[in-house]
Amino acid sequence: MPKSGQPKKEVTARLLASAKMGITDSMIQIAEIHIENRDYKEAIFWFSEVVRTLGSNHNERWKIAVNKLGSITHSQKNLTQARQFFEKAAVEGYAPAQFNEGVIAQAEGRLEDALHWFEAAARSKHKDALKKVEELRGLVPKSKSKSESTPKQESKPNAPKPRPKERLIRNWQDAEQVAQEWMVYFGFTDAKQTGGSSDEGIDIRSSRAVAQVKFHGSNTPRTVIQLLHSALTKEKKIGICFSLGYRSTAIDFANEQKIALFQFDLQGVPTPINSIAREIFNGA
Repeated sequence: MPKSGQPKKEVTARLLASAKMGITDSMIQIAEIHIENRDYKEAIFWFSEVVRTLGSNHNERWKIAVNKLGSITHSQKNLTQARQFFEKAAVEGYAPAQFNEGVIAQAEGRLEDALHWFEAAARSKHKDALKKVEELRGLVPKSKSKSESTPKQESKPNAPKPRPKERLIRNWQDAEQVAQEWMVYFGFTDAKQTGGSSDEGIDIRSSRAVAQVKFHGSNTPRTVIQLLHSALTKEKKIGICFSLGYRSTAIDFANEQKIALFQFDLQGVPTPINSIAREIFNGA
């Protein structure tokens, strides 16, 4: 905030100089000034610079910038691009973006998806999300018929199984082991690691499902999901992917082909990213 009597132009000039030096806080403040002045082109430029500067460092500033890019493009009626921005920040756990994802899903009539995102934002005490959760809980059935909504899974004993223990994922071997344990928990009780023997890139195989497990620094691209889909056309099984993150094009393709996407955190806990993954997760 400028000091009393300090000319706004002087403050803006200093922020601009700092932003040009790569200070992301200043970039965000400059972008906000452009939003106030309705100069959305410059605002998009500076928020995009924040994203470019931070790269794979998806910290709070990165999430703010990505969510703001979503808000601007949404106001410009570019819903496809807005949703891509919101998804990127939402899967990183940013409550405002999760709320925005919920708003879009509700507007499109996808009430189950909307409730999922509102509940995610509500866990971070997002006030508007808490209200939306109360609004939608009476409209979304608590559970759908398993034969209609949940992929058929192997029968499980009546006694509830314990969830897999959290443990640090240090490498791809850890990731595959943890993914196998969660597959068993989801009901695919004969799930086994392939040990890299599959030509289609399948890492875990059961009689009813196959899974790919990706453990690398960048978000999983669409091509990986396409490879999994190619294997599914031969095997006629449920397709599942575990990863540390996904590109928006990968999420879109998985939604089209009904492939379940789960995002690991480094403690080995998967978060369902799309509807079919949530059905599997909730059905366990």
